Amino acid sequence: MRTFVLAPLVCALMACNDTSIEEIPLTVGDGDSYAINVQTYVGYRCGSLDCHGDMGRTLRIYAERGLRSQDVLRNQQVSNSEISENLLSFAALDSLGGPVEENLVLLKGLAVSAGGMAHEGGAVWSDTNAAGYRCLAAWLAGRGEDAAAQAACTEATAEVVPDESN
Repeated sequence: MRTFVLAPLVCALMACNDTSIEEIPLTVGDGDSYAINVQTYVGYRCGSLDCHGDMGRTLRIYAERGLRSQDVLRNQQVSNSEISENLLSFAALDSLGGPVEENLVLLKGLAVSAGGMAHEGGAVWSDTNAAGYRCLAAWLAGRGEDAAAQAACTEATAEVVPDESN
């Protein structure tokens, strides 16, 4: 599990000189398992330019066919620096460090009827048994390399990535 510190990031983004801001450790799942198991799913499911592939979103996701850090990268594999930026974006939404089930990413994607929160794009998952929910929950909990997590991510990705072999 990676730990990020929010204060230096905020200061860098805001061009501030005040380093007295309290440092808040933020955690997300392992970067390698994110890159291998999660990125393709969230890139296709959430990273379009009209969704989280927008610099103005709280959760901003770089994706192969969405937002890119450089225009020349369009339709190429997501770069390591873009993966790192995605990890920071996920980490910033878990500032309380509570139980995984209380992570804002999971709550916003989960249907309100299943205990989630209203999401501008509508419910992503109808319940906690959805493959995408299980994939992200396992990764956020630091279990992204577990066989069950990998299977959930594979299933979730198959649901959203178009079959271009035809």
